Amino acid sequence: MKLTLDRMCIQAGKLCASCEELYQQELISDIDIDVGKVLMKVAKSQKFLSNISIYNIIETESTIIIITAPGDKEKLDRAGSFLLNNLAEIDKRDFIFLVKTKNPNKFIEGLIGSELLVGTSTVFLPPFSDKELKVQVKKDNKNKLKIVGKDLSKVTKALLGINAHYAFV
Repeated sequence: MKLTLDRMCIQAGKLCASCEELYQQELISDIDIDVGKVLMKVAKSQKFLSNISIYNIIETESTIIIITAPGDKEKLDRAGSFLLNNLAEIDKRDFIFLVKTKNPNKFIEGLIGSELLVGTSTVFLPPFSDKELKVQVKKDNKNKLKIVGKDLSKVTKALLGINAHYAFV
């Protein structure tokens, strides 16, 4: 199992020098430690979770997003309510599993769902041709989103490294 920090640090409850540095730089947080403990505990009874990879954990006001390797989201979904109940013990926010991707369209579909998506556009900004995403979401389904407002842009920036503007039409 590959986690956002060393398994030994999670088990021992004490961070090594490299994990401590990541913690000081705010690249990992307490939620990484807590989620790591839960995943290791659940993997003892759900053996298919023992070889998953977690790349990142992003916290928003209402949601915790766990970024996985391709194929691992299905394994986490397969663990179902057993995993979600264990995660709910550490935090009452919703948990979302997303697959790591460089493709903005796949990422947006995974984040908000293809049925809510109207369209996406990539805009190149002068003078250095920086990219920015424009995402249109169905306005009447706004309440179905688990992540809202500025959190959508924050998550997109964290994962894709580009700014995104979400509009409800």
